[in-house]
Amino acid sequence: MTRCLTSRAKQRVMSVDAPLYGFVTSGMLAPYGEPVELARFIHQPGVTVSAEIAGLGRVEVHGRDDRRTLEQSSSRRNVTAEPELDPLPPGVLDTLRRVSTSTLATQLYRRGFRQPTLLGVKPLSQVVDGFVGEAYTMRFIPAREDVNTLDPYRSGNTLQWESIENVPPGHVIVVDSRGDTSAASGGDMLMTRAMVRGAAGFVTDGGLRDGHVLSQLRFATYASTVTITTRAAFHHVADLQVPIGCAGVAVYPGDVLVGDRDGVVVVPRALAPEIAAPALEQEQLEGYLHTRLKAGEPLWGIYPPSEQTLADYRASTAAAPDGSR
Repeated sequence: MTRCLTSRAKQRVMSVDAPLYGFVTSGMLAPYGEPVELARFIHQPGVTVSAEIAGLGRVEVHGRDDRRTLEQSSSRRNVTAEPELDPLPPGVLDTLRRVSTSTLATQLYRRGFRQPTLLGVKPLSQVVDGFVGEAYTMRFIPAREDVNTLDPYRSGNTLQWESIENVPPGHVIVVDSRGDTSAASGGDMLMTRAMVRGAAGFVTDGGLRDGHVLSQLRFATYASTVTITTRAAFHHVADLQVPIGCAGVAVYPGDVLVGDRDGVVVVPRALAPEIAAPALEQEQLEGYLHTRLKAGEPLWGIYPPSEQTLADYRASTAAAPDGSR
């Protein structure tokens, strides 16, 4: 969204680059090259409000709806364009739904990914076992008093609402909260709306509020803790659909996240088709090995399986009437 700012006193015009509605930003006063900061500004297109700009006093802010094309007054690019990704092959996500996070972590380890797990991030829902979804990312930075007013709508920082209303069905919202749990990344109102819109889940390395409600909501929510303080007290939503770090793991838009009762694993998007079938095969093999260990056999030759154990496994599979494992 581009905002044109006009000072009645000096008749200077500035174009400010801002992603989506109401994103607090800074820009250069053209053609003078003077840096300015907005303390208050518009959060809906087509509405004119007044704003305070350092060095200029009060000006008028005129908004127009232009979400994808931005006029830039400097070389600085404030918005990352929505990533264009090829669809995943059919069946990949369904296959991953049958695989545990531990199995996926092992498969990724075999391919050189040592830490794909969001450490410290735990499930809050007691009625949902997990999720599989493509990442829809959100990035937080610390809030600042001259930018973030007590009312997020008045300050214009409504990207959090934008994420909920724009996340595609089946995608999971993933928040880079910098591991800061001093304020929540969201609460039951936003989670309920995301659930109704068909999102796969909500994951943050920060906190979520209304834990008692989320525990009974049929929607996958994962966080480091339950916290009471509202998001706007400490967090500013800086961007959507950009690469982020969540709990120490890089997450790119479109990566595949898998969550279960143990936690969340990030599968790089390019690896998801490659890893799905071997992961399911490992899951089924280990189910067979578990049965033999539970029957009293020793680890040697069973875990990891010897050639004889693998042959026994294949024979048991072939003997199953429906070919199931």
